[in-house]
Amino acid sequence: MADNKSKISPKDARTLFREQKYTQQTCGFCDGFVQANVVILPKSAAPHFKKFCEDNPKPAPLLEILPPGQPYTRTIANNADIRTDLPKYRIYEGKDAKWREVLDIKNEWKEDLVTFFLGCSFSFESALQEAGIISFTLLILVIRLDIIPTKKTKEFQCDILI
Repeated sequence: MADNKSKISPKDARTLFREQKYTQQTCGFCDGFVQANVVILPKSAAPHFKKFCEDNPKPAPLLEILPPGQPYTRTIANNADIRTDLPKYRIYEGKDAKWREVLDIKNEWKEDLVTFFLGCSFSFESALQEAGIISFTLLILVIRLDIIPTKKTKEFQCDILI
C-alpha cells in the first residue's frame, strides 16, 4: 500500500481510513487532489476562528465550513463523514493543550461542533517533487528562517514559522 498510495482515489483513501486500515499521516496520498487540515470547534468559538482564517488567508486558507452538528462534507468531498473518514484525530482538551489521539470521533461528536477545512501543503507535494523541488515534509527537516505574526482575533493568534 505504501508504494501506491499516491495513485489511490480520495474515495478509496477515505474507505481505508474509515475501516482503520491506515492510521498514519496522509503525505503522499492521492496525487493531484486537494488535501485539507481539519479543525473542529464548539459553535461558540467558530465565529472567532472563521474571522482568524479570513484575516489570515495565506496560512489558514478556508476550503469549507460545515454547519454546527453537520458531519458530512458538501464541497471538498462527496458526503465524507468527518467523524470517521480521517486516519487519526488529535483531540486537544483544556487550556494547557493536553491532547490524545483516536481513530474516529463518533463518541466525541456533539451537535454544536463546527468543522473547518483548511488548505494543506500535502496538496502540492507531488507537483514540487515532479519539478525537482525537495519537499520539507519529506525531508522532515525544518530550517527556521523567520517568524511572522498573524492578525490576531479575540480568541486566536499564532505565528507563522518560515
